[in-house]
Amino acid sequence: MKTLWRRLFPLALILCGLAATPASAATELPWAKVTMLTGGWTVPLLAVQTSATFSNPNSCPNTGLYVVPPDAASHQLFSSMLLTAYSRGDDVKLVIDGCSGWPVIIGIQIRPAA
Repeated sequence: MKTLWRRLFPLALILCGLAATPASAATELPWAKVTMLTGGWTVPLLAVQTSATFSNPNSCPNTGLYVVPPDAASHQLFSSMLLTAYSRGDDVKLVIDGCSGWPVIIGIQIRPAA
């Protein structure tokens, strides 16, 4: 029994620590229009501004824009989606999480303009 306790006690401590640690959750923004797209000066960074009130849940140092970092696997897809939504006047719903100077876009939904 003593050997079993020695094996399980460290595991119990780890599990208790994990349960007490809050998970970082992605933030889904409200539906909005894309009001501005801008590209980076020296890197293919895509930044976007929407008509919704700006949200910065991770307290990123730069505000006012959301970005798709150039090294994101979804960079080309998200760039195409945002450009399409902007040119058609469609609504977008962004999902943001983390910082790359600005809040990082990790998901996009598009719906046709009403």
